[in-house]
Amino acid sequence: MSTWEIAVQTEAPRCGAVEAALETRLGDTLLALSRFEDGTAWRVTALTSSEPDGDLLARLGLALQRDETVVGPTKVPDEDWVSKSQRDMPPITAGRFWVRGSHIKGAAPPAAIPILVDAATAFGTGHHESTEGCLLMLDRLGRYLRPASVLDIGTGTGILAVAAAKIWRVPVVATDVDPDAIKVATHVVQKNYVARWVRCVVATGTAGRETAAAGPFDLIIANILARPLAALAPAVARNAAPGARIALSGILTSQTAQVVAAYRNAGFYRTEGIILGDWITLGFRRP
Repeated sequence: MSTWEIAVQTEAPRCGAVEAALETRLGDTLLALSRFEDGTAWRVTALTSSEPDGDLLARLGLALQRDETVVGPTKVPDEDWVSKSQRDMPPITAGRFWVRGSHIKGAAPPAAIPILVDAATAFGTGHHESTEGCLLMLDRLGRYLRPASVLDIGTGTGILAVAAAKIWRVPVVATDVDPDAIKVATHVVQKNYVARWVRCVVATGTAGRETAAAGPFDLIIANILARPLAALAPAVARNAAPGARIALSGILTSQTAQVVAAYRNAGFYRTEGIILGDWITLGFRRP
């Protein structure tokens, strides 16, 4: 599979918006996102499974500010993009969670909950604010919540399903519409020794026999994008147990009202929010 890199040079406060623009326009071809400080500016890099054409670059340009520069696209040597992504991914700490790739050696900090996840053909290594916000939300909920079952919608690499299993040691159903993501998530689950609790299945949203058999759920997690999250609200309500908690991410702060309205109409009320950069993770509860 050919891999292409496209980068945008920007300023630190704009990194989140640039990442959102790349994620939206690259869609299913997005393999990984990373950011790093490049001299006096920042560089946001996307790896994609197909070469961005002129139309895509033009649409991306409309989402950027005048002083932001697009670099590429540049073809990445076969299979080299994994190690390339890993080099830009230091370990991160999100609450009690310590997330690292296999290129980081050494023991976890004292009292940390370690999660091992490498860059791969699925989204979610903890370095994006949406994933980090979900990890922080799970850490917060883990201090007082005791769910009997968990559903992770759009699991990507499986990082949030692993986090839930490590906190609560309860059954977790992790779904994703992408079979490749489920292969990655299954591998990540095994590498983190939580296969006893986590089942990864190909499914659209909350559909599927595994979800129906395991539900209703006391905790539902979804880290995707605002529009599909809003559309999922009725299905989430059908799969939520009385008193269930919901953690939603992949939402720009400017999209908060849209998501809150959808879940309020589905019978939930907002309990909390965690803002990181341009992104917000929202918490809800069902009465």
